[in-house]
Amino acid sequence: MNFTLLTLKKKRLIIRDKNGRPNYVFKLDKFNWDPVNGFNSTEPHPAFVVNGIVVDAIYIGQYQAVVYDPSTFQIEGDTNPADVYNPYIAGSAHNYIAQSIPNQDPRVKIDFDAARKACQNMNGNGITGWHLMTNAEWAALALWCQANQMPLGNNSYGDDYSDTAVKGVMAPGNNFGGPNPSRWLTGTGGLKTAHNRIKNGVFDLNGNVWEWVDGMKLVEGKILVAGNLNAAPTAIGNSFQAAEANWFDTGIYVNWDGVATTISFSTVDRGTTMEGASPDYISVQFDDIPGADDNLKKLAIGPVQTGLNTHGYDHSWWRNFGERVPLRGGYWVNGSNAGVFALALNLTRGGRYWYLGFRPAFVAL
Repeated sequence: MNFTLLTLKKKRLIIRDKNGRPNYVFKLDKFNWDPVNGFNSTEPHPAFVVNGIVVDAIYIGQYQAVVYDPSTFQIEGDTNPADVYNPYIAGSAHNYIAQSIPNQDPRVKIDFDAARKACQNMNGNGITGWHLMTNAEWAALALWCQANQMPLGNNSYGDDYSDTAVKGVMAPGNNFGGPNPSRWLTGTGGLKTAHNRIKNGVFDLNGNVWEWVDGMKLVEGKILVAGNLNAAPTAIGNSFQAAEANWFDTGIYVNWDGVATTISFSTVDRGTTMEGASPDYISVQFDDIPGADDNLKKLAIGPVQTGLNTHGYDHSWWRNFGERVPLRGGYWVNGSNAGVFALALNLTRGGRYWYLGFRPAFVAL
């Protein structure tokens, strides 16, 4: 790693992109974890396994991302907050570059592939480690928070449903208390909205806007994830440069019986498909999904324990038909359903709404 890219500013870490633009990041040092032994495990969490190498740390953007135009270096924000869909960024045929900085309206109305490309566009001039934050990296933070303290956030139209004193600075054209939208500026909700309750932490993991994450998807109900290698993976991991065709097949399906308002994980099949069904997706408390194996628990796709309300009352949304790409964290209307274990797998990769955002991450390669 080119350590000239790293600088400390008031105990916060900055890693610069290919153009020298600063990005505030949190250094998450490697830890071991498994569902039985927790942090006393001898196994590194899969977030730290990148193409066969166990890395010492991963670097997570402290703030939900904005994008800038490299020709002008101007941030390309939401110029029409009252519109659900426009202006949008779609697909990978763009040159916008992601940036993680405080006090900004997070970039929304961006689809999965556009968010991924904006993070990849941070690389160049010898820099190769920037990427869209992965589900494995999100899971590592979520499990850390579960063992310590859950962050609060913008999950109730500008404040936190459980502590209304937690308020941020509303983004231009956004409305505290409603009507929609009700985004706040990145990192302005106070220390309770950081994952570690410290200034150098990762902010807004609970609410504000849903975040696209890479390295996981549903294909006709089956769960595929990034593996331990870029090609022919033998286990789960965080190989974020791997092509999706080379992801690890968990062998686990999201199963629905066609009647109940719950789902389960199954090694057999997806049961009834949610194609044209009513409802066409299922929302269920994260704690209440049975059948998660160790891989799903490590990746915070399924609960470590069921029925014990140990995952912050966070909810999950599922559709076992077609291709579904994950979002994490919830947004400003989700109340108790938002949080670090909140997971949405009911949208396609082309979704682009005023509540969908993302954040970059970095690994030294």
